[in-house]
Amino acid sequence: VSLSQLQEYLENYEEVPFKVLRFLFTEINYGGRVTDDKDRRLINNLIHTFCGPEVLQQGSKFSPSGVYYTSGCESVKEYVEHIRGFPIVPKPEIFGLHENADITCDQNETYDMFATVLSLQPRVATGQGQSREEVIMGTATDILDKMPPQFDVEAVMATFPTTYQE
Repeated sequence: VSLSQLQEYLENYEEVPFKVLRFLFTEINYGGRVTDDKDRRLINNLIHTFCGPEVLQQGSKFSPSGVYYTSGCESVKEYVEHIRGFPIVPKPEIFGLHENADITCDQNETYDMFATVLSLQPRVATGQGQSREEVIMGTATDILDKMPPQFDVEAVMATFPTTYQE
């Protein structure tokens, strides 16, 4: 719906009514679905970052580091090359989050993984005389042995580039 509204306003108005578009996107289109006050504030800030007159200026930054910015591309090929220049794994800053959001996310994933490992641990004595730590270490070693080796994401991207004609 938002994309259709944006296209309608771009085609029918000489000057883009950014304030109207932001209100439509955040309060009307998504407003009823977002009930948490902090989530509403977040969605308003994100739309304000990506939907305003400054996005029409070449070099306008979407993140504090300047990694994400508007370009002066004129062809699809130039846009594709510009987009390929972005990091494969986006930093939290593009979502308006602090760098520590990555740390928190990684910690939560680790805690969840360990909770799962602990939940798999037998609740009764094994009869083998292994301590709790030995059982956990054995399970962790078994998981690591079954994992495939890590691969170089950059090398894979170079060998098998994404084609946007698929």
